[in-house]
Amino acid sequence: AIRQTNQMLALARTDAMANAKRRKGDALRALVTEFLAARVLSWEGVEWDGAPLEATEENALKILGNPDLEFIQNQLLTALGNDDLFYKSH
Repeated sequence: AIRQTNQMLALARTDAMANAKRRKGDALRALVTEFLAARVLSWEGVEWDGAPLEATEENALKILGNPDLEFIQNQLLTALGNDDLFYKSH
C-alpha cells in the first residue's frame, strides 16, 4: 500500500510539473504573440473568412494567435532576427 501510494505521489508530482511547464509555455507564446502583434504596421492582401482584414493590432492578434497559422509567427521571428532587414549595408 505504501509503495502504491508513493508511486501515485510520484505520478502526481510529474503531472504537476508537466502542467506547470505547459502553463509557462502557453504564457510565453501569448507574450510573443502580443509582442509581434504590437509591431505589425501594415499588410496587404490579408483576408479572413473571405473578407479583407484591416491591419490592426486586434486582427494581428487574431492571426498570430491562431495555432493553424503558427508559421506566420515563425516567419516574423526569423525576420526580426535578420539584421540585414533593418540596417543598410555600407
